Amino acid sequence: MFCSTFSLQIKIPRYLVSMALFMVLLSSCGDWEGDGHYPRTVDDLCPGDAPPATLNQGVCAGAIQICTQNGDGSWSWADPSFSDIPGYETNELSCDGLDNNCDGSTDEPFPTLGASCGTDVGTCVSGTNICNGTQDGVECSGSVGPVPEVCDGLDNDCDGVNDNGIATLNWYPDVDGDTYGDMTAAPVANCANPGGMVNDNTDCNDAAAAINPAATEICDG
Repeated sequence: MFCSTFSLQIKIPRYLVSMALFMVLLSSCGDWEGDGHYPRTVDDLCPGDAPPATLNQGVCAGAIQICTQNGDGSWSWADPSFSDIPGYETNELSCDGLDNNCDGSTDEPFPTLGASCGTDVGTCVSGTNICNGTQDGVECSGSVGPVPEVCDGLDNDCDGVNDNGIATLNWYPDVDGDTYGDMTAAPVANCANPGGMVNDNTDCNDAAAAINPAATEICDG
C-alpha cells in the first residue's frame, strides 16, 4: 500500500485579520481605568495623541479625550463621559473638599466653610465651620457655647456680664474675725463671699474680737 502525508493550509484574507484586530481595540475605547486616566485609542482612527479633555481640573484632573466615530463615519477626538469619573458633579453640590464640577473652585456653594463660628465672649470659645457628616452643608466645630449662669465670678452665658441674674447678698468686713461685720462699713453686694467678709453688720467695734453682739456684758464702764 502506498501512503503519503500532506498538509492543508488555509489562507485568511488580510482584511479579515485587520478587522478582527480593529474590533478588539475598539472595544476598549472610552473606558475609565483605575489609574485615573482614560485609555488612548489606536493611532490610525484619530490623528496624533489624545488631547486633554476640556474639563481637566479637580476630580477631572488627567482626563483626556477619547476617539469617537462621527455621524459621517469619520473619527475624531471628543470629551469623555465626565459622569463616569468618581466624584464628578455637573453642578457642585457636595461639601467634601473636592472640586466636583472641575471648574477650579472647591465647595463654592458653601461660602461660610472655614469661617469662624461662635463667640469668644465670657467662657465661650469660637470654632470653625467644616463640612457636615452628610456633606450637604456646614457645621461649627471646636466651639464652646454658653451655659446657664452660676455664681463663680465668670460670664457663663456669654452675654458680657459676670454672674448676672444670680441672687446677691450684702457682705461686710470682719477685721477682728469674730464673725460679726463692721456696722459702719459700706456693704459689698455679691452672690458669694468676696473673702474676709461676713453677711452681718452688727459689730460696733470691728477692731476687738471680744466686743460683739454675742459678748457677755461686764461692769467695766
